[in-house]
Amino acid sequence: MAARPFAFNAIAVGGGPESGALFNSYIRSTSTRSPLYTSTDIDPVTGPKKQNPFASDGDGRCFFYFDPDIQYTWRCTTADGATIILECDVVDGVLSNVTSDTILIDASWVEALNAALGAG
Repeated sequence: MAARPFAFNAIAVGGGPESGALFNSYIRSTSTRSPLYTSTDIDPVTGPKKQNPFASDGDGRCFFYFDPDIQYTWRCTTADGATIILECDVVDGVLSNVTSDTILIDASWVEALNAALGAG
């Protein structure tokens, strides 16, 4: 299956961007790190991998490509690692069990987040 892009803006506790937020990627429900990629080349041998964890930019932006055939658990924390900003599972390329700032996002939001732009 083709690589899928993912973009996320880490919001600091209290609002505004979380510069240096730490984005971690694991094989789903384990502590085994799983690769994310800097381009659409998601070959596990030759594909250019992001550091894991990697830090968001100065505006809290995280961007990468992932393999939708892998089941992931993603966790993004504040730069000091003390607060979880985003945590979710990714199954068949779809986000599930999404929490953000410890607030559960209901299924309708998950569907909207996974829909193509302009699809509603």
